[in-house]
Amino acid sequence: MDYVAYAVPFFLLLIVLELGYGFLIKKNNYRISDTLTSLSLGSISQYVPILKLGFQGAVFALIADYFSLPLLSSSSWIVWVVAFILFDLCYYWFHRMHHEVKIFWASHVVHHHGEEFNLSTALRQTSSGFLWSWIFYIPLFILGIPPEVFITVGSLNLIYQFWVHTEHIKTIGIFEYILVTPSNHRVHHAQNEEYIDANYGGVFIFWDIIFGTFIEEKNETDSKLADGAVKVNGEVVAVMEFKDTTTKNLKDVESQVFGYKNTHPKCNYIVSCNFKELWFYIDNTTSKEPFNLFNLSYDSFKLLWLCLSYESISTNLPEQIKNESVTKEEKISKELYIDYSLFRNEIFNDLVDKNPHFDKLLLFKKTQKLLDRFLFIFFAEDRLLLPTNSIAKIIKKWEDDIAFGEEKSLYTTFVFYFNL
Repeated sequence: MDYVAYAVPFFLLLIVLELGYGFLIKKNNYRISDTLTSLSLGSISQYVPILKLGFQGAVFALIADYFSLPLLSSSSWIVWVVAFILFDLCYYWFHRMHHEVKIFWASHVVHHHGEEFNLSTALRQTSSGFLWSWIFYIPLFILGIPPEVFITVGSLNLIYQFWVHTEHIKTIGIFEYILVTPSNHRVHHAQNEEYIDANYGGVFIFWDIIFGTFIEEKNETDSKLADGAVKVNGEVVAVMEFKDTTTKNLKDVESQVFGYKNTHPKCNYIVSCNFKELWFYIDNTTSKEPFNLFNLSYDSFKLLWLCLSYESISTNLPEQIKNESVTKEEKISKELYIDYSLFRNEIFNDLVDKNPHFDKLLLFKKTQKLLDRFLFIFFAEDRLLLPTNSIAKIIKKWEDDIAFGEEKSLYTTFVFYFNL
């Protein structure tokens, strides 16, 4: 017996309940246009089972007559259990081929083109699958599964798949590796690059585990599942997220990897990688060390090893080095500011002494402008855009020229070197 028609009222009731629950917890994921499309497609698909049964019934009769196969007894519970399990195995390959073969995908895509993922999505059924779906169930015909058993287990398989189209049920423990659940079926419907072509089972997910198409959902809302983690004394101290090379900028996944970090109070280290670059963070997004994996110098490799080795992470060495570096940088910054302030005062006082007829505010502005020029030169030297100690060398050149009797100002010398 086909129980799908009897289940439709319960489907509609559950859709209404899910809609109400979504409003209640302020996580509604229903759109009027999207839901109406799902309901329309579901209604249209109900006119097709007659054609589907006609095709499958004709094939069933042909195989039974041609091979003279005896039918198994429909009164045996073993036949029902075997038929239910084998139907799902056939469904796995039916479903997988409808993703991997373009002409089949053209028929199946209607189930995947919704904007939202909710119980109404389950109603988005194709109306053209009857043309070839029977091909995948021929093994059941050959085994002699009675027609009433085949139709019944097929309808139960489809009914089961309804409840897994929801975002409100997270995970259900060990059953995630036995049954198709909302969590692993969300992976199937997801458009994330790491989730494509996965989790094809109808009732049992272990077919995907056996045939290598199982992917576990990463709970990005709670951010608990990263690609890797380092534990010390049972506590996660580092999380890792790996993307493929189609992820061009690791900045795009920063919020995702720090979502993982934020669920582990003792996690200080975050690693993201697209197999071209690797970014190593210490505690926050500003403390980051990027590595170009295709252009690592020996010193860079040593630093990468220091950051990633278990010995370093387990002893918290990277953070210790960072804290020491921050302390040293703060000390240098304070000393530099003191020197900077003294230097600025000396320049200003010198300009005032030699230019008493100028307004002091104007001379102060000139002092600041001159210092800005010096800072620019220092920056250029640090970036190797200019030779090191350029200012000292220019002043030495000016002093040598004066010693040889040339009458020119230091400013003239700077103009010559910088082509002002």
